[in-house]
Amino acid sequence: MKTALAVFGLLLAPSLLFAESIRCGSQLIEKGSTSADLLEYCGKPAQIVSNGTVTGLTGNTHTSEGITSQATGDFEVETWTYDFGPNQLMQRVRIENGIVVQIESLGYGHNQP
Repeated sequence: MKTALAVFGLLLAPSLLFAESIRCGSQLIEKGSTSADLLEYCGKPAQIVSNGTVTGLTGNTHTSEGITSQATGDFEVETWTYDFGPNQLMQRVRIENGIVVQIESLGYGHNQP
């Protein structure tokens, strides 16, 4: 039983590696990418929700220079949703201060590409 679980874990590991990424053409968008890169490679999202400015966040903050740990301050937060059509999963991307901090796969899309 342990061997079967270990083999299953090894087979699943590569798919988990890219769980928080979006492939747009030949480009891979992942945490730490800029919103400008996301727009350039994936195009305009189906929906943009501006969450406004959030004050007093504490934790890891992604910047273009890397990750600043235990940062506090004001963060411009947006959520972009991509609908790549009925044959692909929709993607929800959280952006803080122009940097991608979270990518979440949703159900299959609706729009025709």
